[in-house]
Amino acid sequence: MRFWRQRIPPDFIVFGLGNPGPGYADTRHNLGFMAVDALRDLLGNPRILYRWSSETFEAEVQPSLVAGLANINTEPAGQGALRLLAAKPQIFMNRSGRAVAQTVNANRNVPFAVISDDVNLPWGKLRLRRGGGAGGHKGLISIIGELGGFEDFPRIRIGVGGGELSELTDYVLEPMGAEDLAQARKFACAAAIKALELAVCGYDRASSSDFIL
Repeated sequence: MRFWRQRIPPDFIVFGLGNPGPGYADTRHNLGFMAVDALRDLLGNPRILYRWSSETFEAEVQPSLVAGLANINTEPAGQGALRLLAAKPQIFMNRSGRAVAQTVNANRNVPFAVISDDVNLPWGKLRLRRGGGAGGHKGLISIIGELGGFEDFPRIRIGVGGGELSELTDYVLEPMGAEDLAQARKFACAAAIKALELAVCGYDRASSSDFIL
């Protein structure tokens, strides 16, 4: 007789948006992926699994770690470690909502947040919002559509600038130069820390919702 080990559901899910494949890895449109990669580094490189059309990992997060990373003076809410699931949808951005919906449906009633780039924010500005519309971001449009119009989830947007350009495709999809890429990875790490703070503390206790690095 075979016994199956029951999977422990996560307490919080973080989705980072981007396009799969090495050709997109160093582009502005992939800062959500970079944030999940930074999150994995911060949590000790847990094992990656491919499921729900996404590259995922799960890890336990100690509130004390988040307090140190985010420079929080007060103790985060909750007791004990929080179980975090992070995912990078392996479907192209404008259809990535399919992967998000699969993950959400497999982990019902688990709160989640989404990290994405934002051309309407200046380079290096991070914005945390409780919910709202997609702001023209095709990944967020896809997520909201696949979730039946549900918009009430936090999103962390990483400003990449360029919103004033008449043609954005090349700007967000061309590989960045070495200097911009190094800065982008710092922005992504800051977004990863903000996601940890959000997961452990909750939206109302997360620190400043709008800041420039």
